[in-house]
Amino acid sequence: MFGWPDWKLDPASNSSKCIEQVKRVASRLGAPSSRSSIKFAPYFFYTWAMPANAQTNEDKHFRHSVVQWLVRDASYAQVEPTAAHVASFTADFAQCVAAAVSLGFANIYLNPMIDADYKQPDCCPWRNAAEFDPTVNLIGSTTKLPWSYESLVLRPTLAAAKAAVGSNRNISISFGLGAELGRTFTVFGAQWAGVTKRVQAALAAIVDSYAVGPQFDPTKLCGNYCDAYSPATRVTTAQWAAFRAFLQVADMLGTSNYPNVWERYNASTKALDAPQSLRNFASQLQQFGGVSLASLRAAGKGFISNEIGLGGCRDFGCDGTTTPDIIELSKNAFNGQGSYEDYSSPPKLVDPFRYLWTKAFRMEWWRQQLAFMRDSSHELAVDAVYLWPVGSWDVAAIYHPDSKGQSPDAVGCDPKASFCDPELLAMMRNFNRAGLVPARPFFNLPGPAYYTPPNFRRRRQAGPCLPAQLPDNVPDWALPLVLSRPQWGCDEL
Repeated sequence: MFGWPDWKLDPASNSSKCIEQVKRVASRLGAPSSRSSIKFAPYFFYTWAMPANAQTNEDKHFRHSVVQWLVRDASYAQVEPTAAHVASFTADFAQCVAAAVSLGFANIYLNPMIDADYKQPDCCPWRNAAEFDPTVNLIGSTTKLPWSYESLVLRPTLAAAKAAVGSNRNISISFGLGAELGRTFTVFGAQWAGVTKRVQAALAAIVDSYAVGPQFDPTKLCGNYCDAYSPATRVTTAQWAAFRAFLQVADMLGTSNYPNVWERYNASTKALDAPQSLRNFASQLQQFGGVSLASLRAAGKGFISNEIGLGGCRDFGCDGTTTPDIIELSKNAFNGQGSYEDYSSPPKLVDPFRYLWTKAFRMEWWRQQLAFMRDSSHELAVDAVYLWPVGSWDVAAIYHPDSKGQSPDAVGCDPKASFCDPELLAMMRNFNRAGLVPARPFFNLPGPAYYTPPNFRRRRQAGPCLPAQLPDNVPDWALPLVLSRPQWGCDEL
């Protein structure tokens, strides 16, 4: 859920894109209950500058400064914020959160996010390398108005939450201070600790149950790889100490999580292991931060997967003609496609899951993620997991409703008009309702311990598809699942 226009209330319908998304979450991913939680991710933007001692343009991916904060206006343009923008956001966002509460969501997760202004030349550094003090005011170049991350991003989000829950103190609110902001979290730990205490106090005034904390990238704790920085720009010993103190103040922490399932198998036992991304995060915390994730968990800190999904592409963005091989798909869950159709005329379908074998792979990939989520005994067990509801990662068609005009509260969705998968949605609803996960694998995802290339020449006649009708790109390992799903058809690419 992104950007200011998405929150804007339409007076004619008394609804907004955000409210329609909430309805789709409730209907497609399971009726709200004490088990379920819904995440809101309002987006803000910033202009940036290279560090003074930058050697190459690539240095922006290690550290860059924030020059000024921006918001997205009704025309989806990034503009300097005004008091009117903030007031509009607070009022309209409150309506969206209130809609979730009225539908029965008792657990609300607020996680405002930032991104670099994509219209700036040399676009775009990743927010994880943004180096800024969240308490310092930055002056708009045109409006001359001062805004800090705390005053523009955090306080209005908290004000909206207060208006949404009213006097209902039984609502539980989790608050992610930011997503994938490793550089600022590690360099400005003392300032973030102060921000955390103020957010905790604001939430304590409106609800009885709350949690506040930072959200990281699982592999680049310091903004980039911690040991890749030069001696002059590495996180200092004093900064690591402040960072550890920050984590002690926080109630929770978490990471984005796009599991590399290729690395999830023990080569000798072939047993499924925890997502490698979570293990990488725990290792970095210990190696560079000097803090044990296990000790934080033992102290009662929550741990969540801030976002998760399988994108299905060879690299970031599909071109409509290429598809990854099984190794690439296993390793690169983050790579996906943002739009269901490209911008040619007429538009061309750009869906990595139009292939039967990628559809089959996605079924087993998600079954394994759900199985791990259910395992509360694991040392890396997570308390909550949030689907990334955009583009080809969005198996529920939450952010972009399917193009055939399904009603916003429809349980089903059309897999030929969006990236959604109704069968997978049913599996997710069962998990959200009662923690149910199919016990038997649909097939064994190939790992390095026992991977063999698919034999495309060997076809078999079974199920609804004649041998000649079976697409050439359906690997043998996927055939049992493909042939048992006649609704998937025999004529897909």
